[in-house]
Parts: sequence; C-alpha cells; structure tokens
Amino acid sequence: MILKLNPISRVQLDRFLKSVTLSEEQEKYIGGIREYADSVKKREHVVGLLLGGIVIGILKLDPEYSEDYPFAGEKELGLSGFLIDEKYQGEGYGTQCLVLLKGFVMKNFVEASAVCLTVNFRNKGAIKCYLKSGFSDTGEIFFGGNVGPQKVMRLSI
Repeated sequence: MILKLNPISRVQLDRFLKSVTLSEEQEKYIGGIREYADSVKKREHVVGLLLGGIVIGILKLDPEYSEDYPFAGEKELGLSGFLIDEKYQGEGYGTQCLVLLKGFVMKNFVEASAVCLTVNFRNKGAIKCYLKSGFSDTGEIFFGGNVGPQKVMRLSI
C-alpha cells in the first residue's frame, strides 16, 4: 500500500485520536490521548500519515517553533509532535513518514530551511528512527521536556 502525508482536519484528527492505541512507552513521552489532543496549538499544522487512505499516524508542524524554542532558527519548522498508532509500529512506517516529510515541507513550507525537534534521551527507538530518516543530532540539550532532558535534532531542507 502507498504511504503518504496529507493535511487533516480537526474532525479527522479527533477520529484518529479516538481510535488510536498507545503503548506504555508512548504514554510516557506524550501523556494521554486527551492531553495530546489538547496540546495542538492553533498555529500548528496537523498532517496525517495515510496508509491506503487510513490515518495511521499524525505529525504536528509548527511554523513559529522558534518563538518558544531558542535553539530553533526563525525559518525552521518545528516537528512538535509525531505519533503512530501502536498497531502500525515496527513496520518501518515511522521512518518512511519522516523520509516523506522532507518533500512535504519543500512543497508546503517553501520558506523553511530545516525541520527541528526535541526527543527524550531515553526514547532510543525514536532517536534511531530520526537518524535513519536523515535528521542529525545537533549535540544541543533541551532541558524543558516533561520527562527529562531532550536531544535537539534537525533535518536540513
């Protein structure tokens, strides 16, 4: 099946969040589903990861990320959230999604010079996925994470 990224509506987001299953590991880093849904800012663009037309994951892209995070450049887009339904994990969809992200950003956020994110040091699976898909570890540490220090990672566009 073909995997693609598409902007999704609030209705599609709510439908996904009502049906998604989280692992205990995911719960540690994002909190509960309700908290995740409530954390979506008006300025963020919610993008669905679609597999054969079914939303299996979401990304939150923040064009004003640098306003809240001093390590981000003014033209850097923030990847402020990334979630894949537990039943679709371990199949390589996360890495494929992040590989698709570069083209999606180039097409939809033409001014963006990079995508920037933070990831908890203990979230080894996510770090491996980000590195495999082209993100680099900047060596910077962000201490504002909910569950401990975070690596700052960046994908050049």
